[in-house]
Amino acid sequence: MMGGVTENNSKWSPAFDGLMKKKDRCATDEDVLRSFTNAISSTRRILATSMDGPSVPWTVNDLFQFNNRVFLTYHCISAGCDLFTPLGGLVGAFVLPRTTKFSHLTTLQAVGTGSAMGAGLGLSLGLFALIGTAYSKNLTIPFDEEGIEQRVNGLKHNYGVRAMDLGVWIGTATAGGTMLLAGGPTRFGLSMAPLGHIQGLALGAMTGLVVSNVVVQVTK
Repeated sequence: MMGGVTENNSKWSPAFDGLMKKKDRCATDEDVLRSFTNAISSTRRILATSMDGPSVPWTVNDLFQFNNRVFLTYHCISAGCDLFTPLGGLVGAFVLPRTTKFSHLTTLQAVGTGSAMGAGLGLSLGLFALIGTAYSKNLTIPFDEEGIEQRVNGLKHNYGVRAMDLGVWIGTATAGGTMLLAGGPTRFGLSMAPLGHIQGLALGAMTGLVVSNVVVQVTK
């Protein structure tokens, strides 16, 4: 009996050893796959806090990366302008022509004027919002050096923020250059300078903002 068992063990031992090696190899492969999956999940979590789409290689806010506080101030101001410029344009289109002071404006002039007013209001509100955040005590992320750096790091890689920043400045620069080459804002039905220049720049910024938002939604 003992000899039979030994003979059977020796007979089946190669297959048994092969099965054990295959099992160990499978376990090793599972460990590698698990580690790879965890690495991907960790990367996605990291990217999810800093990016929400394709990247923008360069934009104007990169000029302010030399100081986190300056960068954050620029962002808050520009965010206010980005939000209220189109709202101001809507108000300008439907409200300003109905007022006594601006009743002489054409629709395009009224939209440009309203956009400029909205941009100025948004700039002020953005700055006040930053000041209010700095003195607030109930914040999820404290407004200290570490918290500011965390906010800035997110903004530096946020596709939507960077795309809108670039779009606004491209629109503004395009409008300014077009008025300069054409000989003034009146060539486009805007008011005489300097109000016409302000209207034109505001219209350019609003157009750039709308286009960049469309691009973000399409490519996001």
